[in-house]
Amino acid sequence: MDIKKIQKFLNGLVTKCNPEEIAQEAISLIFQQANIAQINISLKLPFSRCTDCDKPKNCVNGTSCLHKVSTQTKLHKPFINNMINKMIYKCAASDRLQFIADLQDDYLKSFAVFPLTYLKESLGTMDLLSFISLSQAELTKFNDIANIIASAVYNSRELAKNYINTLNIKDNNTVVACQKNNEIIGISASINAVLKQINLVAPTDAAVLISGESGTGKELIANAIHRNSKRANMQLVKTNCASIPRELYESEFFGHAQGAFTGAIKDKNGRFQLAHQGTLFLDEIGEIPLELQSKLLRVLQEGEYEKLGETKTRKINVRIVCATNRNLFDMVKKGTFRKDLYYRLNVFPIELPALKNRIEDIPILAETFIQKLCLKYDIKHINLNPQNIYQLQSYSWPGNVRELQNIIERALIESQNGTLKFYLPHNNITNINHCQIKIDDKNKILNENEMRDFEIQNTIRALKICNHKIYGIDGAANLLGIKPTTLNSRIKKWKINN
Repeated sequence: MDIKKIQKFLNGLVTKCNPEEIAQEAISLIFQQANIAQINISLKLPFSRCTDCDKPKNCVNGTSCLHKVSTQTKLHKPFINNMINKMIYKCAASDRLQFIADLQDDYLKSFAVFPLTYLKESLGTMDLLSFISLSQAELTKFNDIANIIASAVYNSRELAKNYINTLNIKDNNTVVACQKNNEIIGISASINAVLKQINLVAPTDAAVLISGESGTGKELIANAIHRNSKRANMQLVKTNCASIPRELYESEFFGHAQGAFTGAIKDKNGRFQLAHQGTLFLDEIGEIPLELQSKLLRVLQEGEYEKLGETKTRKINVRIVCATNRNLFDMVKKGTFRKDLYYRLNVFPIELPALKNRIEDIPILAETFIQKLCLKYDIKHINLNPQNIYQLQSYSWPGNVRELQNIIERALIESQNGTLKFYLPHNNITNINHCQIKIDDKNKILNENEMRDFEIQNTIRALKICNHKIYGIDGAANLLGIKPTTLNSRIKKWKINN
C-alpha cells in the first residue's frame, strides 16, 4: 500500500467530493489489503445539526455526534464486541489510538481505532478489524493513512464553507503575487506564467502587447504592469480604441488647438500628453485606422508629436501597453495593420489564456466574486458547494471571466435559502452533467414494468458513462441526481453487474 499514492489520490478529490465521499473512496483503497476484515470511518457532526439522532446516544463531548459514514467488510455476520464500541467513542473523545492486540477469536486477531485529527481538530475515527495481529510498524502505517484521510476530509469540508481558504495550493507565493497584482486571481500554471512575465517586464520601459479573448482581464494586466513599474507614481491613461469615432482619433491621441476644426472651441490635451512620464494603455489596438497608424508609429519611434492645428513639435515620454482580442499578425498579412507598427508594439507579448483552459482557477475566482458582490448588495455570504464548483467547471465560458462574474451576480440576486443556482446555456456545457434518454414516441405511456426497465437501463447508461464509478462529483450517483447509498441499493435490488 503506497501511502504517497493514497495521499495524491485523496488530495485530488478535495475539490470534487464531500467528506463522506472521500471517506468512501479512502476505505475502498485500504480495504484491498488482504489482512483487513472490516474497516469503518465515522465522522463527527455538530449535534445541533444532527437529524439522525432523537437523543444524544452518539454524542462524543456534548457538542457533536459520531456517525459511521462508510464501511466495507469481508465478514458474513457482524462481529459483536461491546468493548469495540466503547473504544471508538473513547478514541473520538481523546484523539488517541485504541488497540486490542488479541481479540481471542478464531478468525479475527486485532482491532484498532485511529483518530482522524487535522490542525488539532478532531474530525472522527477510522477503525479496522484484522485477520492477523497488527505489528507496531503496521499501526504506524495505518495511523499515517488516518492523518491523510483527516487532511482530505477537513479540506473538503472547509471547501464547502469557503473554497478560497481551503484550496490545496502547492505554491503559496502564487496567491501572494495575485493579491499584489491588481486582483489577478488564479493558481493555474498559465496564470503563474503570466504573473512571472509581468514581474519581468514591469520594471522596464518595453512596449507590451497583451492578447486574449474578450473578458480575460487584459486591463488588469495593464494595471499590474503600471503599478509594478518605475512609473507607478505617475498616471495610467486608458483609451479604448474601438470606442473613438474615426474622425476624432488624431484629436483624442494628440490633442488639438482652439479653432483646429469646427467645434474645437478650446485647446485640448491628447492622451499622449496626459500620459507624459506615465503609461498609456491602448485597448483594442487593432481598431486604429490604417491612416493613423503611421502617426502613432512616429510617436513611438521619435517620442514627439504635434497637436492638430499647431506646428509646434512636442517631446513626450510615455510607456505603451496595448491589448487586443484580434490576431494582429493576420491583419498584417491582410494589409490592415502596419507591419512596422506591429513589431514596434510586440516587443514583449503576453497572451492571456481563456477561462476554459484554466478551470482550476474557476473556484477561487467565483469565491472572490461572491465575497465582493455580497458586500456590494449587503447580503449574507453564500458558500459554494462542490456541486456548484463542478457545474461551473463544466461550462465552456465563451465570455470568460466577465461572464463568470455576471453569472454569479445573477445567482446571488436570485439566491434563496442560502443556495446558489447557476443558469448556464446547455449548448456550452463541456462535460457530461446529466443523462438525456430519448424516447422515440413522446406520446407513449409506459406501464409499471416498462418504467422499471427504463429506469434500469438509465442507471446502466449512467454507470457506463462514469466508468462504473458511483461516488464523487464525476460518479453515477451525482449524474442521476441521487445519493450514492440509494444507487448502491438499486444496483443490488436490480442485480446490475457493476
